[in-house]
Amino acid sequence: MTKQCRGRATILAELERGMIRERVNAGLARSRDKGVRLGRRPVKAATETRIRELRAEGMGILKIGRTLANIFAKSFGRDHLPPSGSPGGRGS
Repeated sequence: MTKQCRGRATILAELERGMIRERVNAGLARSRDKGVRLGRRPVKAATETRIRELRAEGMGILKIGRTLANIFAKSFGRDHLPPSGSPGGRGS
């Protein structure tokens, strides 16, 4: 590929990226206008308090995540999550 061809390809890629960005932003604006709430759901106050307690006890962030994931899994009817080291498990 010559320098001229690469230059044209770069220009086209930038143009396409700009068009994609416009479409995405238009879709987000349309959703906001409809009243759709965007972004991550807020953490419940009880969960946040538990995280802060575990962190104050010196527990690491990953271990807190695993501990709370197991608690949530049990509360939703699943008896257990796969252990960390297993192929279907979390982390490793």
